[in-house]
Amino acid sequence: MSMPKGFRHTEEVRKKMSSSRTGQTFSLEHRAAISASLKGRIAEKKYHRVCACGSAFSSGAWNARFCSRRCNRAARGHGLKHAPEFAHFPKLCAICAATADLVGDHEHRTGRPRGLLCRNCNLAIGNMFDDPSRLRAAAAYLEK
Repeated sequence: MSMPKGFRHTEEVRKKMSSSRTGQTFSLEHRAAISASLKGRIAEKKYHRVCACGSAFSSGAWNARFCSRRCNRAARGHGLKHAPEFAHFPKLCAICAATADLVGDHEHRTGRPRGLLCRNCNLAIGNMFDDPSRLRAAAAYLEK
């Protein structure tokens, strides 16, 4: 039940409410005993896991699955260059020969790896829906 706007408790009610909120104050000896009993306790629970890359790690989060941000990104497709199926490809973009921000490119219908591409080339191919005729039309447009 909400109080009407502008409602004020009487002084007697406010004192009663205030006195009920005051807890028992502990003596210094009691506080010292509590502090001594808490020493040596683990403040944060640690969960021991094994990452997808194979390394063991500890985390305070119960749902942690990856040892680092890099492994997390690799598992979501950013940086698949570290996956074993891309190990035999040269470590440069198959289109522009860049060596930075490489990602693993794969055929979407079959999942078969095609090679390593830089992020920009991978996005360009993805935005053309992996359609060679669209890419040829884009190249012809640029050459005009």
